[in-house]
Amino acid sequence: MSTYLDKQKPHHLEIFAVLRDIILDTAIGFEERHDKYLPVFHYCKPAAF
Repeated sequence: MSTYLDKQKPHHLEIFAVLRDIILDTAIGFEERHDKYLPVFHYCKPAAF
């Protein structure tokens, strides 16, 4: 987890954890990174337009 998340209230952390799990379990091709203390989700595959 990040410093940003460490500073959140417990009920907000629960929501963040659920959303993180949804993103990582259902969105294929995304990975989690921490950018300047915030969790960021990067798409790892080329986008086709």
